[in-house]
Amino acid sequence: PVSQYYSMISVHYARQMLAGSSDEATKASFEFTFAVVLPGGAWCIVPDLDQGTIDDAPKLEHGAALSTLAASDFDVCVPHMFCWPGYTQYRSIFDLIGVPLVGNTAECMALITDKQQTKAVAAAAGVPVPPGELL
Repeated sequence: PVSQYYSMISVHYARQMLAGSSDEATKASFEFTFAVVLPGGAWCIVPDLDQGTIDDAPKLEHGAALSTLAASDFDVCVPHMFCWPGYTQYRSIFDLIGVPLVGNTAECMALITDKQQTKAVAAAAGVPVPPGELL
């Protein structure tokens, strides 16, 4: 994440997702692993999102984190990063290492986070869009 704010909001939303999927059947069926990217670019790969776990986890540089993730056997990635790099670059990383994403691709996220660009693409495809002005 690009700031402490985006880091905190991303982890908060991930915690909320986890709280909603923590019934006994889900916990018995799935193993959760979290790749947390901290402000400044360090990563930690943790079994839960408790702040103490994140604080105490070894901090990995980008290359070491990618090697660890690529060597693991993850079924899917549910991204919860709410900053521009999280919407785009980090989603692409999981695509590159062969871990399917739940949700939109990095390319789609890059498009839909720019309203003017989205309207232009939709209009070019024949979708009626209201007039607008980019300020």
